[in-house]
Amino acid sequence: MEDITEQVHSDNKIKESETQFRNLILQAPVLICTFIGPSFIVETINNTALEIWEKSYEEIINKPLFEVSPELEDGLKKILKDVYTTGEPFISTEISVQFNRTRESDTAYFNLVYQPMRDLNNKIYGIILIGTEVTVAVNARKQIEASERKQKKLATQLKLATDSAKVGIWSLDLATSKLEWSNIHKKLWGYDEHSENLTYEDWHKVIVPEDKELAFRRLEEAKVNRCVYELEYRINRANDWAMVWIKSTGHYQYDKFGVALMLTGISIDITEQKSFTEELETKVKERTEELQNLNEGLNQTNRQLDQFAHVASHDLQEPLRKIITFSMRLRDMHKEEVNTEVTSYLKKIESASSRMSTLIHDLLNYSRLLQHEKLFVQTNLNETLKNVLNDFELLIQEQKAQIKCDEMPIIDAIPLQMNQLFYNLISNALKFSKINVPPVITITSRTLSAAEIQKYPAFNPHASYVEITFKDNGIGFEQQYAKQIFTTFQRLHNKEAFTGTGIGLALVKKIVENHYGEVFTESQENKGAEFHVILPIKTISIE
Repeated sequence: MEDITEQVHSDNKIKESETQFRNLILQAPVLICTFIGPSFIVETINNTALEIWEKSYEEIINKPLFEVSPELEDGLKKILKDVYTTGEPFISTEISVQFNRTRESDTAYFNLVYQPMRDLNNKIYGIILIGTEVTVAVNARKQIEASERKQKKLATQLKLATDSAKVGIWSLDLATSKLEWSNIHKKLWGYDEHSENLTYEDWHKVIVPEDKELAFRRLEEAKVNRCVYELEYRINRANDWAMVWIKSTGHYQYDKFGVALMLTGISIDITEQKSFTEELETKVKERTEELQNLNEGLNQTNRQLDQFAHVASHDLQEPLRKIITFSMRLRDMHKEEVNTEVTSYLKKIESASSRMSTLIHDLLNYSRLLQHEKLFVQTNLNETLKNVLNDFELLIQEQKAQIKCDEMPIIDAIPLQMNQLFYNLISNALKFSKINVPPVITITSRTLSAAEIQKYPAFNPHASYVEITFKDNGIGFEQQYAKQIFTTFQRLHNKEAFTGTGIGLALVKKIVENHYGEVFTESQENKGAEFHVILPIKTISIE
């Protein structure tokens, strides 16, 4: 009987060794797989590979690789085939592999070694794949590279921006007093752009002595208060000693103990702006003195005009009083002799004279007061309209004009100016009528709603406003001239065809502004015009 004890022990050791090797592969911290045959059947796969693959052992083992994960075919099939057919190992670094898995990214990166497996006859029967996943490291490196590219791009953009704006960039090492200056900054100070080893001394020695103390004081304040350093000062450039105004802005950088290490900032040449400012200040000062002199002259002229208005008003009252008196005497003494028509004319003379006396009285009061608010009183615009129409009675009859009027409101206003307002607008409508077409003037009044008041930003939303519209059937004008006609001495029609100075509508606008209102017009050529006057019903003062 043959003793096979030694052979059994040898076989057991081989099986034990194989088991230990297989366990070593299964527990290895790197990816290990073996693929058998040209179909690349998965014969062995360790736990690390299963974890990366996110598949179970049963899903993979003894199955063709590309049947299990068809998404790997594009990236791995050619490599595996080349290794299997040529017997040449293949090493890939940071190769990207697409997985159908549930991780945050389907793309993974690996360092892989593809090694052919041979039998005892040196024939290739499979491939062993060993690898490590480096996805985290690759992604981190890419982020760093992207950040570096971004920083480089920003630095380039910053340099272009500062160079184009002629902004000098500087930093000062407080321990060594060494300056790092951009080329622009060196040029500002009058140093050659190739100058090296510039120091703190090179910076402050060119500062104008009168400004040096202020510059140092601001630097010290910024360091103590940990705030931005900003200062305008003068330097004498190192190369030509020309005086230049500089504006510097900077801040200190501190260590964790609060010790200042660096001072960094920017500087720009503001000589041109300073020169402009100084020149502007000089001109403003000169102009102010001129205006003060003109204002004094204007005040003197106003005082003289006030005196003239006062004297003229008193001197004009006496002739008017006589006109009224003699007219009344003439009417009373000869009332039996004169007919009704003469009596009517005499009454109109008396009425017109009385009205003129009232206007002169108002003018005198106007000249005495400095503020318009003191002249505002409740004014019945029906009376104002009636008086103005009386003034135009003869012209209305001559032109066979029709005047259609709504009931007018009672508002807080300056009576004299309301008279001028109505007078100028009605005069304008009569003057610019069509040839051989009797004028038709319609004067309407309405109260604005709250929503309409909000359309005018300058209006008081809590006040009431009235809109008075003067509409005519005259020659009109093109709407593009709607604002131009309110300009002083501005005329749209030739002076031969229409008389006047062109000041009437400018006075209308000024009167409306004095009453804190708004005036605008709507018109079409040969289709008449509408003038809209919006006024507050109660006095509104402007702070």
